[in-house]
Amino acid sequence: MNKRCVCGKVITSQYDLCNSCLAEYGRDSRLWPEWLIFAVADAKRTYYQNKIISEHEITFSDLEAD
Repeated sequence: MNKRCVCGKVITSQYDLCNSCLAEYGRDSRLWPEWLIFAVADAKRTYYQNKIISEHEITFSDLEAD
């Protein structure tokens, strides 16, 4: 599962934006437009929610295995 930027690119760094978006908006999230703050928070929430689901999900094939 890859972390994605709000523009859709895969993020390979520790930041919440890809290199192109970092160049445009900067690293200081306090200076970002409100829509970008919301979009990054929503993307992070979705990423971590999917990560937790994939770690704890029990599939039907797991239930049938005895």
